[in-house]
Amino acid sequence: MELSFVEREDMLQFMEEMVLALAKAVVPHKTLKYQPLRRLTYTEAMEKYGSDKPDLRYDLEAVDVTELAGQSAFPIFQQAVEAGKPVKVLRAPGLHTKRDNPSELVTGEGLKRLMKELEDLVKTVGAKGLAYMALPLDESGEVKGPIGKYFTVEQKLALFEQTGAQPGDILMFISDKTEVVYASVDKLRRHVADMLGLADPNVLDFAWIIDFPMFYWDEENKRWDPSQHMFTMPMPEDIAMLDTDPGKVRGSQYDLICNGYEIGGGSIRIHERALQEKIFPLIGQTMEHAREQFGHMLEAFEYGAPPHGGMAWGIDRLAMIFAGAPNIREVIAFPKTQNGGDAMAHAPSEPEPQQLKDLYIQVLPVPKKNEEA
Repeated sequence: MELSFVEREDMLQFMEEMVLALAKAVVPHKTLKYQPLRRLTYTEAMEKYGSDKPDLRYDLEAVDVTELAGQSAFPIFQQAVEAGKPVKVLRAPGLHTKRDNPSELVTGEGLKRLMKELEDLVKTVGAKGLAYMALPLDESGEVKGPIGKYFTVEQKLALFEQTGAQPGDILMFISDKTEVVYASVDKLRRHVADMLGLADPNVLDFAWIIDFPMFYWDEENKRWDPSQHMFTMPMPEDIAMLDTDPGKVRGSQYDLICNGYEIGGGSIRIHERALQEKIFPLIGQTMEHAREQFGHMLEAFEYGAPPHGGMAWGIDRLAMIFAGAPNIREVIAFPKTQNGGDAMAHAPSEPEPQQLKDLYIQVLPVPKKNEEA
């Protein structure tokens, strides 16, 4: 969808009104959690949930305990904090108790197996390990877990207050590079919520994610890369920082999320030649190359292109959520397999030699091991 003479607020209000009306008409039996929709900044979403498309039906939030963890006697946390790495805690409510009997704790080998499962999970996204504290059911019990001895009583009490820990909870600690911490938090949130049945299938929790960074720094190529695309309008109040501090510039893009999925996204586009020409050098393009590729567009801007914005919808994902289906292939008429095959059309199939000849394509055999291609 593309609209002219709009600002970001116009797009958010219009799309929000439309998706809420659609949900009420198609799945009136489902509960819409927030009206109007919540808005989270990209930074807020990543810091709390480790994802820019978090499932907000449950409240599991990561808590930054970097300062407190650095003051403990645990060497790994001390080293991490000295290296500038964050330490975050995710509280799993009641995970230390048995599912069939919440008045009893999971202990011994059962607790070890549980934490090994969660540790293996975060290792799939690059984490080196997972530290934890398992809280007792009352004050007479002891905190379980290998790192408890490195925290004083006062530090534990401060930690419990900071995280909102309750009897029977498990506190999981993640410390690594920021992107690994984010990915680990996201993995743990979704897995723990599934274990505890926290995601209500009859609730739709739509929300907007806004204020994305305009650029990411590419250390290898020593340039800024656009977080969305090079035609995204910077937030008007941040335009001056393009010359002084591009890393702090926010783009005017927006994502609509629901129940852990991105179901739509877009942005306000640049419509002024001078501003667009500021972007090309930042992302490593020469003006000569930019004019060769986009000269027609830059010239069109001279004739008064209107302010405009757009939104790309993931209709298949939205249909999947409305239908309560486990994946989008369940709601697509002729779905592809995970490796891209089309079962109905038996594609891909062997090409005819003449087809390859017409397209000037040469097919070579796959080289065997230790052979050069």
